[in-house]
Amino acid sequence: MIRFDQHDFSISQTMCQMDLDSLDDNSFLEACATADTFLPNYDDAPKIIDRIIEAAQRGDPFSLVRIGDGEGNVLRLSSEFGAPPTSIDEKCFDAIFTMQNNTNFLGDTPGKVAFASLVARAVSNASLLGVRAVWSELPPESEFIRSTLQDGEIRGALGLLNARLFAERLIRHNSRPAGITFAHCYLALLDGLPRLLDNVPEILIICGRGSLRNTFQQRLGDRLVGFITVPVEGGGDPEEPMKSHYYRYFPRVLDRLSDSLSGTLVLVGAGIFGKVYCEAVRCAGGVAVDLGSGFDLLAGINSRPIHSGLNFTHLLS
Repeated sequence: MIRFDQHDFSISQTMCQMDLDSLDDNSFLEACATADTFLPNYDDAPKIIDRIIEAAQRGDPFSLVRIGDGEGNVLRLSSEFGAPPTSIDEKCFDAIFTMQNNTNFLGDTPGKVAFASLVARAVSNASLLGVRAVWSELPPESEFIRSTLQDGEIRGALGLLNARLFAERLIRHNSRPAGITFAHCYLALLDGLPRLLDNVPEILIICGRGSLRNTFQQRLGDRLVGFITVPVEGGGDPEEPMKSHYYRYFPRVLDRLSDSLSGTLVLVGAGIFGKVYCEAVRCAGGVAVDLGSGFDLLAGINSRPIHSGLNFTHLLS
């Protein structure tokens, strides 16, 4: 486990202060609203589902990608971020990578930058990008980042900040910004999951909850064209690093996604690696939806604080 000390905390406070002072939540919301599609509310889920269904039925490439603190930790190392990373940024990358891969990154800094750029490309090319700040049910993002840092959550605070800064650069400097929705849209999409599943030609699943395979098979029959099980975050250390998600599964999944996927809906729950899978699906002509920890909820596991009291296990019956 990567640990942060008081020295790291002091440096992080200094690093964050200028960027935090420059954040203007209202201005960011106004910029998001200029996107071709702006769907910031829970009640917008039917419109999101309509877009997904339409893309699958027409055979159009599409990806819905969501970013939060973990993605921000990775994006900070990408060349697309626009500023060189610090040693704390690299430490945050190591922390989130180790958390989600269940083992550390074996390569050097250029290898980390190369992976980060794959994630940056997935975010930049998303048809619909989920960002945290636009959902009115949450506290203002700038305030939340400050409180997260004050609580000593260095990785989380810097991840949230860097995800926001990346999204700001993308939205403000792109003449045709991606469609924008809220990062927690997967919760709303789960409510409409039966309609989504019933109205697309083919479905491929990529997630860490292998226990859902039979349930999806029974629900979808021959329309389920594949179920790829990847290691679940926090599922325990692999026998050796080379058998971890990134080193063993990542290249194999990307190879599977290199075939034509036109008309195929691919539901993805694979953390930071899942963003790259979504981009691979889009490039193969398919429709990718970053469902993330929604698969945990479908499996009856409340893995996030926001999952408290939620139950979606009945949706696949």
